[in-house]
Amino acid sequence: HALVRKLVSSKSKSLEALGVLSADEYAGVVAELKVHMDRLAVARALAARAGLQITCAHVIATVRAIKAAHAGEGVPDLVRQLTPMCADLDAGVDAVLTELSEFERAMLEPELRASAANQAARPADASAQPSEAQQGFIAGLARAIGIK
Repeated sequence: HALVRKLVSSKSKSLEALGVLSADEYAGVVAELKVHMDRLAVARALAARAGLQITCAHVIATVRAIKAAHAGEGVPDLVRQLTPMCADLDAGVDAVLTELSEFERAMLEPELRASAANQAARPADASAQPSEAQQGFIAGLARAIGIK
């Protein structure tokens, strides 16, 4: 949590500062967290609340960082949470799949391909906005970790 606070305070006092995180910076913030459920919540909150445009590059960098820092704990859950938010999932699904173990790939490939097909079928202006309940959760999480 300290890293997220440091990022915010070093650039500005608002969440817009987090909207410019590169894939590697984003992965570093998420991988810094020790608890699997915290990683999931912060990964989603950064994407939804900070207005960050998540791409497959963000997912791939985060998968690599979690495998390096946490022996891959929670990679399937993270991929499930982030890939529906990827702006380029239809083009990048294969790249994401190559980062997964054989078991993870077998478990997630049908789901990822279905998400990619759904994304490709959506109108260009449709975006994956969080629901009201998700926005409330994200706002509560942001307050809990000290982000205004």
